[in-house]
Amino acid sequence: MYRVCTLPLRQFAQRQSTTNAPRRLLHLAAINEGNSPVTRSEFYALTGAPDNQLKAVIFRNQVSPTNDASPDTRGLPPSSTHIPALNHWFAFTKLDGTRACFTQHFRKHGQALAAYEVVLDKTDIEGVLNANLKAFQTWLKNTSSQVPHHGLLAELLHHLLLEWESPATPGFARFHAPLALLDAARQYNTTQADPSRRLSRLYVAQMPLSNLPPSLQHGLPTPALLTETPSHTTTPSASASASATTTPTPTTPPADIYTSSIWLGLEPTFTPWHRDPNHNIFCQLHGTKQVRVLPPVAGERLFRRVLDTHHRSHHSTSSGFSGSSAIRGEEMMHSSERQAWYDAVWGEGVKGEEEQGLAPEYQLMQHAEVGPRDMMFIPKGWWHSFVSTSDVEGGLNASVNWWFRWRRPS
Repeated sequence: MYRVCTLPLRQFAQRQSTTNAPRRLLHLAAINEGNSPVTRSEFYALTGAPDNQLKAVIFRNQVSPTNDASPDTRGLPPSSTHIPALNHWFAFTKLDGTRACFTQHFRKHGQALAAYEVVLDKTDIEGVLNANLKAFQTWLKNTSSQVPHHGLLAELLHHLLLEWESPATPGFARFHAPLALLDAARQYNTTQADPSRRLSRLYVAQMPLSNLPPSLQHGLPTPALLTETPSHTTTPSASASASATTTPTPTTPPADIYTSSIWLGLEPTFTPWHRDPNHNIFCQLHGTKQVRVLPPVAGERLFRRVLDTHHRSHHSTSSGFSGSSAIRGEEMMHSSERQAWYDAVWGEGVKGEEEQGLAPEYQLMQHAEVGPRDMMFIPKGWWHSFVSTSDVEGGLNASVNWWFRWRRPS
């Protein structure tokens, strides 16, 4: 599992300009792409192999907001991944046709509590970040006569600002607040022509789908690729002819879902280098992200290289990195650690290697961009990192994912 975080606003904006066209991008191979839409049998063939044979795969335009009951052109069952939230949650403003907004269906659940994360650059808490948050607080107060709950959100933000300005506050904070806070922040951003004045640090981060109100959960059903068993599998016939035989498959669901999460945030976003303990189906709902991946052994080497370099540069073995490499925690949210992971995967590489050529692991790294309706399979143990790619500062970015394992015959 992973956590989303952001770099400081101005710093990330500078790096983002190079992220779109990294200096070493030409050295990266593309992540494999599968046939889209992929059928359940095809998906299992790609993802049900032994772990050491698996690869990351992207399925373009696999996600659909509608549930097409008709078979595909090959006479097989419907194969698109049905996620109604694409239409039920998101709409577009009439201003320019590109800025996403939440639908009334989503907004009527604004009172539902969500787990937020906010990255706090302690060197800037009295600068851009603080000024933007206080301007947002003032806007909430000024609009409370038209939108009553804005007054409550302004009061909540006031208490949070007092807490965040304390010297004891770490480099990031978690808090619970209504979903309406994210919607209000998005609305506020549309009133700011200057991108540097927009909010870009509020996230509903790794919120379990089970914590959503039921009617919102219905917009994010578990993909049928995981919950429905293929109607048949096709195997070569023993005869010399090109005919095929079909073998019945078990009637039980082929996968166990371990957990699932929704990610709703204001760009830019950055997900540090990490691996997951289970297979991952990742679906992009709105906005675009770039992703880089490495297989387990090479990814582990890069992880250890960053740990060692960061520890040496801080003259300590207790810089906040725990050394646990499966599920990343709070240590990767702090400024120096966050910057180390960004530089290693997206920036200029591990410190001291710029003049020595590419790190050996980087030569094996794969890269791709995922956009709305794209689905990606990330095998268990594969290392990966995401960054958002958008020209709209403070724009909405949304993703959903499911962690799973295939059931094996007893």
